[in-house]
Amino acid sequence: MNQFWKMYIAASWKTAKLYERVFAEVLERFDLTPNEKDVLLFLYNNEGYDTASDIVRHRSISKSLVSKSIDSLGQRGYLNVRQDEVDRRIMHLILTDEARMIAKELKAVQEDFFKMVGECFTREEGEQFLLLIEKLIDNVERHL
Repeated sequence: MNQFWKMYIAASWKTAKLYERVFAEVLERFDLTPNEKDVLLFLYNNEGYDTASDIVRHRSISKSLVSKSIDSLGQRGYLNVRQDEVDRRIMHLILTDEARMIAKELKAVQEDFFKMVGECFTREEGEQFLLLIEKLIDNVERHL
């Protein structure tokens, strides 16, 4: 069983490394950091989740990195901030049209990555893998 976990950790690390590599060209072109990319993609992909707290909670990125990325994206005109009408402490992050165009391109790179990584699985294997990963994530989150 120990070999299984070594292989799993190696596969996870290599997958994360490939994920960053496939974005390299578009990040350079738009002068984005990996964390700024993560913020843009999160807001683009997750309608209704539009606060810094949402990003921290669902992407497991530190508050300081999310805050730094939001500030940078806002200064560059990619994000607008709207105060919540009910709870004025909550600030909603809104992608500008320019940011939506960039995020759309990032999404296309992300989709290509998913196809590339998943091409080794049949549909049935992919479904089984998803069930196993969900089970693993539930177990890990229980221990966090």
